[in-house]
Order: sequence, then C-alpha cells, then structure tokens
Amino acid sequence: MSPLPGPARERILLVAVGDHLERSRMVLLELVNADPKAPMDVSAEQRSVGELVAANRLYRQSARRAGDVGVASVLDDLERILIEVANGPATLSPSEAEALRQRLERQGMLFKMRVIGARLGGPESRAPEHRPAGLDVDS
Repeated sequence: MSPLPGPARERILLVAVGDHLERSRMVLLELVNADPKAPMDVSAEQRSVGELVAANRLYRQSARRAGDVGVASVLDDLERILIEVANGPATLSPSEAEALRQRLERQGMLFKMRVIGARLGGPESRAPEHRPAGLDVDS
C-alpha cells in the first residue's frame, strides 16, 4: 500500500482538526450553558477535556508546521482553556464558572472555533444549513 499523497494527507488533517474543534466547542458550550447560580460539577467534562488537550497539542503542532498561523493561534488559545478546565477543581463555584464564561466571551473563543471548524471541514460544513425562508446571508 502506497502512502497518501501530500494534498490528501493535508485534507484529512484539516477535517480531523475541524472535528476536534467541534468536539471541544460542544464541551465548552456545556460549561457555558450550565446554571449560573449553582456550583458546577465538571468532573465528567474533565475526563474528555484531558483527551482533547492531547489531541489539541498534536493538531496545533501540525497546523504550525503547515504554516496555518490562524488555526495554530486558535488551537493555542483553546489549549490554554482546555488545560485550565482539565486541571482545575472538579466543582466550579458560580464565580469561577462565570469567570470562565467571561473569558470565553472576551476571547470570542466559541465563535472562532465554529468559524474555523466550518472552514476546515468540521461537521457543520458537511451538514446542510437550514435558513428561514427569505433570509439571505450572502447580501
């Protein structure tokens, strides 16, 4: 079996990074959308975030080697947040959860992840988008 040509390998990597961004975004959305007035148990998310950190490092290094500075930068910012969640307390107080929400909002992290994930071929770019009748986003 011969190795895949460079462009095919690159495309597979881009799709994998898009999927990774979508998985990471879904975990962060769970944290952001939790009840802001109650302590938040993040122990279940910490296990999956630990796996996301390891994958994120590999994808960030690959993006940097490929010269995709924008993707590498978003992955770098994402990695810091994932490490913080993975290594933080298993239960976040309402103020700690709010600080995480504000940080994600201030950095525009969830939006950046969605845009880059869609550009790279994540799940959102492969699914048909439903738009209400009469809504033209291209104009």
